[in-house]
Amino acid sequence: MSSGGWRPPQGYPAARRDEEAGFVYPSPSKGDVRISEPYLWLEDPKGEETQEWVKKQVSLTSKFLEEKCDTRDAFRDTLKGLLNYPRVGVYSRHGDRYYFYRNSGLQNQSVLYRYNKPETYLGDHIEENTETILDANKMSEDGTVSVKHTVFSECGNYMAYSVAKSGSDWCEINVMDVKNEPTSLKDNLEWVRYSGLTWNNAGNSLLYSRYPAPKLSSGDGGDMTPGEEVDQSQNQRLYYHRLGTDQSEDVLIAEDPKNPHYMFSCAVSNDGERLLVHTSRDCNPEHLLSVSTNFKDFEAGKVDSVQLTPVVDDWIGSFSYLHSFGDFFLFMSNCKAEKYRILGIDVNDPAPEKWVEVIPEHSEDVLNSALYVKGALVCVYMHNAMERIEVFPLNEEWVNKKGKLEDSWDVELPGPGGISGLEGSHKHSEFFFSFLSFTDPGSIWRASAEDRSSTRVFATQLGKDAPDLDACGTRQIWYESADQTKVPMFVIGTKDNLEKCFDLPANDTKLPVQLYGYGGFNISLTPGFSVSRLIWITHLGGLVVVPNLRGGGEFGKGWHEAGQKEKKTKCF
Repeated sequence: MSSGGWRPPQGYPAARRDEEAGFVYPSPSKGDVRISEPYLWLEDPKGEETQEWVKKQVSLTSKFLEEKCDTRDAFRDTLKGLLNYPRVGVYSRHGDRYYFYRNSGLQNQSVLYRYNKPETYLGDHIEENTETILDANKMSEDGTVSVKHTVFSECGNYMAYSVAKSGSDWCEINVMDVKNEPTSLKDNLEWVRYSGLTWNNAGNSLLYSRYPAPKLSSGDGGDMTPGEEVDQSQNQRLYYHRLGTDQSEDVLIAEDPKNPHYMFSCAVSNDGERLLVHTSRDCNPEHLLSVSTNFKDFEAGKVDSVQLTPVVDDWIGSFSYLHSFGDFFLFMSNCKAEKYRILGIDVNDPAPEKWVEVIPEHSEDVLNSALYVKGALVCVYMHNAMERIEVFPLNEEWVNKKGKLEDSWDVELPGPGGISGLEGSHKHSEFFFSFLSFTDPGSIWRASAEDRSSTRVFATQLGKDAPDLDACGTRQIWYESADQTKVPMFVIGTKDNLEKCFDLPANDTKLPVQLYGYGGFNISLTPGFSVSRLIWITHLGGLVVVPNLRGGGEFGKGWHEAGQKEKKTKCF
């Protein structure tokens, strides 16, 4: 398969400009400002003109790919062959059993399995002693129904999962009894969007967020399916659902009619005594935090509603709940810490001057995620867009004093790369994670906070026709942006091509480059494996370049904000 030559298609369909379309924006500094929106007509997905324009676009693209792209079939066949290898997700322990997702190779959706022999250890022969728990491939004929989230109850007897159709943001929540033979329950929750799933500690109730049912009729009287509507979803509400009851009986926990764009999420403290409610106003991590004063009485049926008391009542940072020791709660926070830190807050006396800095902000590295397991805090740090794991033991002496943590140890990793799927619970000292890089398809690791060990329990193996990954490599280089800011980027290719580009004397080597950047939503581009990139590198002789643009989270809050709003030109 060779790269060949190609010319871009000609004759793109004209997009009509409506110079009269637009709206007036009430600017606080400039008064009413008219904003032109000449392509507003394209926002009507059911409009006759929109549909005709889309048909012409599809026709142009299809014709070009069929007639002009002579490597298309070879690329597809090669991609299909290389994708046909088993992939396994990070293990998680619920009750006495382990769960994991697995894709045999070319399945549209990965399948959730359970490993039923906890007395033996998981390993490369994980297919043995397992049973299927949830297979989304059987939920539709075309494979477009997907499982978005699976959340297990504290006891491990129940599993809630959300299902989406055809890539829609709208989900339905269902519940399964997995204590013995997996059995679906009658619980079904609709109009769920941008919601987490949270069990109470007793495992008999579920907390989730939903919106009012959207209007599913267009202006011309036609009907739309959920996900086709273009109106903004507003007035999200947090609800409490008791298993075995109808959704109409769910109890409202939180809403804010005066701020219809606010969204809600929650957590239940590990002792089951408190409900924590987070209120967000946009995609930024900063949120408000409230804690219930009567959650235990509410669950016992002594009161009809949950009373919430503000702990953080201004947009000063994010506060992600980790664990609690009585009224002393641990949070991962970016409040006065652009790279994040771990704070301890007494929720009965939450004045900021009384907060305890348990793990200070690192001088260079960003705290990407944190997890409490029995006896330790597991922290994933990012250094120059590559990740590492540092574990901070929480001994009995610290629990009594509740001060700054001093001791820590690093989990040994195979090399520079990325971490995903950190899993563990406060009941066990073990935790699992996945390691991968641009040239490593990934491995699953088990580590113990008790004996400080780490063991690889599964290694992904590509198919027999896969290229030699040892012949590929990665370089990280830094370039200077237009405003003299130094920005890192990864360059991935065969070692021979990397040598030609970086190590040999000046030459006229010219290689095709696939450039991918993001720079938005505080998302960091850490090393990850891609088969399609592998084909580009090994079959077509190209390089893949991944810059860590501002707008992402690679270097903390400042790096994120340096790519927002009027500074967006620094991203693209």
